Amino acid sequence: MRWYLVAATLPIAVACVAPGLAGEKATVRVHYLLRPTRGIPEGLSAVAILDAGVNDEKARLETDTNWSELAANYVQYLLQEAIEQRGIELDIIDRRHTATVLKEHDLAAAGLIPSRTAGRAAQLLEVQGVIMAEINVRVEEHRDTKKTVDLRGLLDDLRPRKRKSHGGHKKRPTQSAEVVKRHTTVQTVFHLFDAKTSKNWATYAKWHHYSDQAKISDFFAGIFSGSKVDPRDEVIEQAVQRGAREFVGMLVPSEVEYLVKVKSSSQDDCEEGVRALRAEMYEEAIGRFKLALSDRPDDDRAAFAAGVACEALGRYEDALKYYRMASRLDDEDEYLEARRRVKENSARTVE
Repeated sequence: MRWYLVAATLPIAVACVAPGLAGEKATVRVHYLLRPTRGIPEGLSAVAILDAGVNDEKARLETDTNWSELAANYVQYLLQEAIEQRGIELDIIDRRHTATVLKEHDLAAAGLIPSRTAGRAAQLLEVQGVIMAEINVRVEEHRDTKKTVDLRGLLDDLRPRKRKSHGGHKKRPTQSAEVVKRHTTVQTVFHLFDAKTSKNWATYAKWHHYSDQAKISDFFAGIFSGSKVDPRDEVIEQAVQRGAREFVGMLVPSEVEYLVKVKSSSQDDCEEGVRALRAEMYEEAIGRFKLALSDRPDDDRAAFAAGVACEALGRYEDALKYYRMASRLDDEDEYLEARRRVKENSARTVE
């Protein structure tokens, strides 16, 4: 009967502990309408879009996804969307037709020098410009160990049994759990070549840095240690989408959307602020985050969340102020990325 008593109380312990560990979370949509930085070259009326392959030798990706092909398809989608919404005069050669023509002439885009590929492909497809997409991926893993609560040992200690009391406080049983932090770096490269001269009209080449860590709470590490989901495909997808949008934004007016994830600290005001973010009550959220920062000026999560609320409202100077505050308190990648995003996009925002 004693064992049944312990088993019955376990779900209660879990229910009490889990909310405190999880914290409040929200995903906020941030929109920008941006002016192009280059525009469409004069005389360019038709363009073909090619993919130049994926370099993932160091990453050893175990995926069937052709990310450069998806990047090329996404560029075509974004350009077509801009043509239809903003009346831009530009013809885009269907990618299936492009693939058929290249195959017929034994000209594969992958692995060739972009400028030579561009000139030859433009002649075959009868276009004035060629866009090429290339993806490079690099993954580095860092492994460490941390002390966590041994849940089974803790349950064993909770079982009532006859024993002599020696007084004092007994330490919780612990065990070692492996923590893996993975740094994924994705370079998205896009070129627009002038078919007549084979000169590069516009180039976008940026490295996107992401870090993920198998986060195991102290209480549950004894059960869930070692279980993690490989996030590389999701990370590459984010980089491809962002890179394609930013490249197309060099050529035509573009609407850019970011999904920003926010997690609260343990402060009540910060948790209430994140709940307000979820409900898109941004002014109320900012007020809550200010209260949290007044009580604890070192709360980097409250500072970051306040920046997200300001960015969603289009108050970019205030957003930048809070992002700088968060990055001074902690150099998390997401804080540095948010600061970069606001600095670059706010200068090009269409009023």
